[in-house]
Amino acid sequence: RCEDRHQQRCEDRHQQRCEDRHQQRCEDRHQQRCEDRHQQRCEDKHQQRCEDRHQQRCEDKHQQQCEDRHQQRCEDRHQQRCEDKHQQRCEDRHQQRCEDRHQQRCEDRHQQRCEDKHQQQCEDRHQ
Repeated sequence: RCEDRHQQRCEDRHQQRCEDRHQQRCEDRHQQRCEDRHQQRCEDKHQQRCEDRHQQRCEDKHQQQCEDRHQQRCEDRHQQRCEDKHQQRCEDRHQQRCEDRHQQRCEDRHQQRCEDKHQQQCEDRHQ
């Protein structure tokens, strides 16, 4: 009878240790899965932030290039219009001077012919 009790206690202790170990392994696995999921979520969030920042920098760079090209085209057009206006004014002044000189020469020749004719008439009458 003592032996039976002893045997029973041994079996009970063994059973309890088995159940305890099983319980501990279950808790450990659960804890490990929780930590793994947490770690994975952290890594995923970090990766997503990296990709988002990269994407944003790409979009910002593209936007800046677009604005720079637009600005350059505006400046180029402005410069071209300035040069065109300057060129046109130069050509207009040149044309005007040519016309003025031509007009002046015509008037001078006309004046000279009139004076020559008058002089000739005077000489003829005097003669």
